[in-house]
Amino acid sequence: MKMMTRGQTKMNEQVDLTPAVVDLFLYAGDDEIFQVSFVDENNTAIDVSLFTWTSQIRQTRNSTDSVDISIDTTEASTGILTLTVSGTVTRDLPRVSYWDLQYVPSDSENPSTILQGTVNCKLDVTR
Repeated sequence: MKMMTRGQTKMNEQVDLTPAVVDLFLYAGDDEIFQVSFVDENNTAIDVSLFTWTSQIRQTRNSTDSVDISIDTTEASTGILTLTVSGTVTRDLPRVSYWDLQYVPSDSENPSTILQGTVNCKLDVTR
């Protein structure tokens, strides 16, 4: 990014620091499992095992009630997190809700959110 010095013409530049958007499409009552992989620009796995990971779903972004998404960090040293939303959770989700995934480095107390989006849950037929 080119920085402007005093006296130069300003350009409308933006730096988007918001988390990447990943919308989830789930089926009520089913266990849903997906993986998030971390690689660098050379497609080399990034060790994410030194972070504390959390993920939640809320009906609205401001809701006080939430449900946790389970995070398996067994393969975190090879850049892979496995996230699970259990069938007991998906069964009770509204048609549309919101989720995010964040981490806290071992040397900090401040979280960083890297993914966020909507959770779209279709009502199941067979009960």
